[in-house]
Amino acid sequence: MAQKLYAENPLWMRLGVPLFERLQLAMQQALVLCTTVELAVGFQLILQLASSARSPSTALLYWNWLRMRYK
Repeated sequence: MAQKLYAENPLWMRLGVPLFERLQLAMQQALVLCTTVELAVGFQLILQLASSARSPSTALLYWNWLRMRYK
């Protein structure tokens, strides 16, 4: 929003644009990290099905939630 409102402002061009671009890059990296962790938890739940602490309903619900989230 600020990028549209202050596109011609010299202060925004000097300070705001570089900061905005760094924040956009950090946000993309955070989203990739979050996705990776969510998938790792899903695989951990699948591996737990082979142990004595089985919880098939939890694994099924979690994978269904992931499927709906990334659809």
